Amino acid sequence: MKEFQERLISILFDADSAEEILSIQMERAIDYVLETCRKIRRREVPIEKLIIRKVLRKEASKYRSKVPHVIAALQEAQRGKPVRSGDIVSLIYVNARHKNPFRRVISADMILWNQYYDGEKYVEMVLDAAKTILGVFGIIEKIEPKIALFTRNCELIASEKTKSLKLLYPI
Repeated sequence: MKEFQERLISILFDADSAEEILSIQMERAIDYVLETCRKIRRREVPIEKLIIRKVLRKEASKYRSKVPHVIAALQEAQRGKPVRSGDIVSLIYVNARHKNPFRRVISADMILWNQYYDGEKYVEMVLDAAKTILGVFGIIEKIEPKIALFTRNCELIASEKTKSLKLLYPI
């Protein structure tokens, strides 16, 4: 995510004037956002680039809610790795919508055994970051329709794939 945000900002400010930012560079930035989303959905982004790092503010056992970085810390502890307050915990989203919080993320140490990631969660994170960065220019209305169209098209494609699978494999 950090690399995506840095690149997006770099694209925006690779201009000679404010007008150029709002015209040429803004379009390039939006194209970059959409291309990043496409690559994530196609699984062209290596899992190592999607690792999220968070600081554990207190001992993992002291947290009341099971937030992703706490789950990853508990997974590391279960495998015998000591995890303390102040440590940086690295994680990958594998199924962000799962009912069981222990199935939503894995510690990044486990990517040797698991190369799957939740592409939709990462697309959601990219779009949120893009809205935050591009929103500074007060032109969210310019990117919103493109994101909405992109999302709708992907949902339609997914829907069509599901229909095809149902036809191939009737229940």
